[in-house]
Amino acid sequence: MWRQKLGPTAQGWLGGTYGVTDEHTFVAMVRLESKEAAARNSTRPEQRPWWAQTERCCEGQVTLHDCDNAMTFLPCGAENAGFVQVIRARLVDPERFRRFMQLPMGLLQQTRPEIIGPIIAIEPDGTFTEAIAFRSQDAARSERKEIPAEMRQEWADAMT
Repeated sequence: MWRQKLGPTAQGWLGGTYGVTDEHTFVAMVRLESKEAAARNSTRPEQRPWWAQTERCCEGQVTLHDCDNAMTFLPCGAENAGFVQVIRARLVDPERFRRFMQLPMGLLQQTRPEIIGPIIAIEPDGTFTEAIAFRSQDAARSERKEIPAEMRQEWADAMT
């Protein structure tokens, strides 16, 4: 309901990625244009009853992460995703990672055209959530392709 009815009326809403894991964990990454837009959305009168109803669908504690450091690193096309990989971890050196993410990603797109909508959100402590959208699970499994030596070297240089 949120995506069809509330999302389009949320000022600054850019989209989201939603899914359920094999272990029945629901994951949602909602993107808004700014921290302020997210705060405005959270206080809308229609948001509260929607969230109360949604939370009843969940078992156990619901975990929310607000993050104002999110980025896409290829053109986003997650709306056409049939499969999404989600990674949650902590960066050892967030600044080094940010430098790495500023590299041109054209070679990655050429090497991995099946990636259609990557987004990463980095929290102040270096914890991050990354969602990488693919058209299908088979497309995601093609990730074992070898990355060209030129790209490996460029990434290695950025990470040192």
